[in-house]
Amino acid sequence: MDRFIKLIVLTLLPVSIYAHTLVVNAIDNEDGTMNIVGEFTTGEAASGALIKLIAKDSKKTIFEKRLPDDSELTVVIPKIPYTIILDGGPGHQATIDGIAPKEGFKKTDATKQIPQVVDSKVSTAVKVSLILGFILLLLTIFINIYNTNRLIRTIKNP
Repeated sequence: MDRFIKLIVLTLLPVSIYAHTLVVNAIDNEDGTMNIVGEFTTGEAASGALIKLIAKDSKKTIFEKRLPDDSELTVVIPKIPYTIILDGGPGHQATIDGIAPKEGFKKTDATKQIPQVVDSKVSTAVKVSLILGFILLLLTIFINIYNTNRLIRTIKNP
């Protein structure tokens, strides 16, 4: 019997090691916005998971966007009561109540209040790298065209 229990524990141990749960946090920035952070309990980022803000009274979706690579999204706090849902795929969903704005929730139509993403969080280094990459691509194309035309002229006029 003792060996049977050990066998069951050893069989189920790898399953419990890789078990994880999706966690969503909303942090008030005290400026009318909030950061929504998604991660798994294993510490792994939940990038690509779908964030939904659902109005409590009408059950309509007032905001929907996927988490970027840093698993953090800055959103304007809605003026109506809402729920934050983080959907990470089948079996991975987390729900929390939304943060109230400083002046409290107002009774309004859910379709009128649509939060906007505040910032894209793209650093200057990434922007400069993309611009330089595009310039290098264009230079490569122009040099290729120039050399092709030289070869064609050389072949026509030996």
